[in-house]
Amino acid sequence: MPSDSHDLPLHAPEPLQSSFERLWLDTTEPLDQLLALKLVQLVRQTVEIAYAMGYQDGQDRCPGLPPLS
Repeated sequence: MPSDSHDLPLHAPEPLQSSFERLWLDTTEPLDQLLALKLVQLVRQTVEIAYAMGYQDGQDRCPGLPPLS
């Protein structure tokens, strides 16, 4: 079991993930299906990284930030 919130994996909220996936699937629809899915996967990973970086930055600037549940 993780000892504190820094050990927990950070994940972007599902509504954020869904909106990015919808946007990219709509954008890449005319492309080859495999290429479109790979692009969506890349965007999903980028969203996860950006969310985690933002959360960590927020914890550094605001030490009283509540831990993720």
